[in-house]
Amino acid sequence: MVLWQSQFIGNQSLSGRTGRSTASVGLSPDIHNYFYFSYYFNVFPVGAIPEGASPDNMWRVRAFDTPPFLPLSQSGADQFVRDHGNRLIMDFSQPATTIRSGEFSKLFLFLPHAWLSGTPMNPSVTDSSVIFFNAALFAILVAFWAEGLLLLGILIVLLVGSDPFQLYEVYLNDNINGFAISGILFGLAVHLRYMSGRRGADRWAWLTAAFMGILSAFLLNIRSEAGVVLLAAPFVWLLIPKTSRRKRLALVGLLIVSTLATERLLAAYWNRQFDRAIAFVRKHGGHPYPGPYNLRHSVWHPIFMGLGDYGYDRGYRWDDRVAFSYALPRLRDQDHKPYPYPEQYFYLDDTYDSEGWYRVYPADLPGYDRILQAKVLQDVRDHRSWYLNVLYRRLRRVLSATTPLSLSCGYKWWSMDFSGMWALPTLLLLICLRKWFLAGVIAFTLPLSATAIMIYAFRGTPRFNIFHLMTFAVWVYLLVNAFVDPESRSYWWNLLSRPVRLPKLSVARLRTPIVDADAPQAQSPTLISTTEA
Repeated sequence: MVLWQSQFIGNQSLSGRTGRSTASVGLSPDIHNYFYFSYYFNVFPVGAIPEGASPDNMWRVRAFDTPPFLPLSQSGADQFVRDHGNRLIMDFSQPATTIRSGEFSKLFLFLPHAWLSGTPMNPSVTDSSVIFFNAALFAILVAFWAEGLLLLGILIVLLVGSDPFQLYEVYLNDNINGFAISGILFGLAVHLRYMSGRRGADRWAWLTAAFMGILSAFLLNIRSEAGVVLLAAPFVWLLIPKTSRRKRLALVGLLIVSTLATERLLAAYWNRQFDRAIAFVRKHGGHPYPGPYNLRHSVWHPIFMGLGDYGYDRGYRWDDRVAFSYALPRLRDQDHKPYPYPEQYFYLDDTYDSEGWYRVYPADLPGYDRILQAKVLQDVRDHRSWYLNVLYRRLRRVLSATTPLSLSCGYKWWSMDFSGMWALPTLLLLICLRKWFLAGVIAFTLPLSATAIMIYAFRGTPRFNIFHLMTFAVWVYLLVNAFVDPESRSYWWNLLSRPVRLPKLSVARLRTPIVDADAPQAQSPTLISTTEA
């Protein structure tokens, strides 16, 4: 498996195999600049102002690469901050900057590349993405093998390991879009022993629930879509067989508590990092950031923009500036402040500092999210059919815009179209046949659809789904088992050959006269036992 997947590293044939996800930036450009100072000084966020940059043209700076004037040694880095401390900065005032977008744990993803290359220059998350994806595939293989379902595990690994969207995001695109599918695979592998129905909650169940809470919190702090495994895990514990209701609820509680506790620890860590960064920049004569920052991405901002997919007739668009233009006039009336905003730009003319380095981001203003929330909820309340139509069309797109079914080995590809529409009838049939485990294998991956259904269904968001791949894997598994396994062959033969029996309806029953409830009824004869007779 490792040799097979290694053929995709740097494989340019992955480009153009399927549509990319362009709905969001994912990895903020300026976080690459911050990694240098995090690597050498353990401070975040601290970057360096490129030569010739000024507050007026900072938004044009290319922040994807580490500035070439930074020395590549600890002693050189120390010398730089002593001699050029006035060039230290904490935000680049560009679209989708790190400290305005939140989810700072993305910074950790650069570490494997730095350790392997021995330098923080031009950091990349590709190594982390490759390691996590291969670990998830290996975990799937081992988990299904341990449950005596090696064939199904191999089918899932072959199909998801050949998914053109996932391969591109993991091996070729230096971004974090591949962590969602990897995370859901890893979660499925960890929970599989409790989904198969062979055992109840053993001592490992408590460790599993705590571990998944910790992993989900980290994934949520990398990318919100990557934490969708948290939507599937509670159902595993609520439906686990051979376990009391009290223990099931306790396992769900442990999952939630471990998630919240990890979130709190990460928030405390990044708040402390921010305080250290301000002190570090101020100490060396740089430009400390005096404005607000976000640990988590805004909620109502993407919901407002996302209605631009099928709800555009009510003024919604997938564009930050449309949301800003809607909220700012209302904020001006509410706060009685001018809030000068140049159209087609992402920041106000106002700045948080007197030098003009840090522009005010509209989404940072108090009450911004509340205004967007009021607009969305009002439209949903007043036009329920409109919103239900949006959800219906999103669901149809999720089911129809899936990636092609593929098998690949290096530069060789075999692809065919397989609609995700088959997933719903397959799930219904498995449930009717009481094949709970196989239905659970497919259903566990359904949360990957949450973004496309609840937020936005265009620009590649439906391609995060793999439920159609799981559906096809289940089909092939059942088909092979029906021919190979004697017990399975007998089960399907008996099911298909069982006669259909309809309930018999007596003609006499149809001719039974209607009895008037108020009419006197004849007394039935008294029944006596044979002993009394």
